[in-house]
Amino acid sequence: MRLEFLWIGKTKDASLARLEKRYLDRIRRFYPASASAVSEQSRKDVHQKDAAERREAELVLKKLPAQARLVVLDERGAQVTSRGLAGWFKKWTLSALPQVVFVVGGHAGVPQEVLRRADKVLSLGRMTLPHELARVVLLEQIYRAATIVRGLPYHNE
Repeated sequence: MRLEFLWIGKTKDASLARLEKRYLDRIRRFYPASASAVSEQSRKDVHQKDAAERREAELVLKKLPAQARLVVLDERGAQVTSRGLAGWFKKWTLSALPQVVFVVGGHAGVPQEVLRRADKVLSLGRMTLPHELARVVLLEQIYRAATIVRGLPYHNE
């Protein structure tokens, strides 16, 4: 199973970008994985808001492989434990799912069209996180899930 992480907007904070890379490298011990970003569209002008959201949705959906499972992060999504997330990975692996794409939005969140296309909507909790930090938390939790699935001690340290 291949994992793809798709960010809306680049990670500008260098320390968070390093953490993203660290956890992505750790995930690659277990799954082929990559991360990329689509351009975040400006919403400075109120009249541009809808057009910007449509353009972001178009950019994201264009990058989705036909066979991929789409998981979108959103505050209204399902809240799962680390073991629960590991259960998702176990199920996906057993069903020979070829690819899972995780999408984290930018400042304005994830476009509604992308949310409607999602196979799963995941929340990291009820508190609001900066989107760049949410990316790091997601990557760490996926690494943790991989170690749980394989019975490695990371989760219980």
